[in-house]
Amino acid sequence: MWETSSFSGGLCINGVLYYTAVSDSVQMLICFDFRSEKYSFVKPPPERNLKMEKLINFQGKLASVRSRIFDSEESLSLEILILKDPKKHEWAIRIFNLPPMWKDGAAGKYLDVVGVTATNELVLSPRFPSYLYYYNFVSEDISRVDIRGIGAFEKEPRAHVILNHVEDAKIMELF
Repeated sequence: MWETSSFSGGLCINGVLYYTAVSDSVQMLICFDFRSEKYSFVKPPPERNLKMEKLINFQGKLASVRSRIFDSEESLSLEILILKDPKKHEWAIRIFNLPPMWKDGAAGKYLDVVGVTATNELVLSPRFPSYLYYYNFVSEDISRVDIRGIGAFEKEPRAHVILNHVEDAKIMELF
């Protein structure tokens, strides 16, 4: 029996829905093309556990990154697995060096990968988010954004971070 991963969720890129599935010790990336209404399957590299990784849209290509990052002296880089050719099951690894601010600002914290924004920034969030980190893949800079107004009524406030959400498109006309 196949089981889908709750970490990776699913991700749609250019009309193809990607999600991971695991059966015993076998893991597979399942692809569903909405245009052709056909399934295909991609084998991940054997050394990677996609069940524990977050699927992201990296510059229009499917990629994965560890779903939880613990910042420590050793974690000074971010490794992303990018699907280069789904038909040939070809993957590439790209490593990004994290700036010194990473070590100073996020030291000793667990951060979850939320996803990638439309402006190509990786968003990281702590479990009880009162702030978010944005990592820019192009400039390799990281910035922290504090969230105000949550948690005034709870000891451990919970918030769900949703990327690229627009409440009302009419608001966009004002800018």
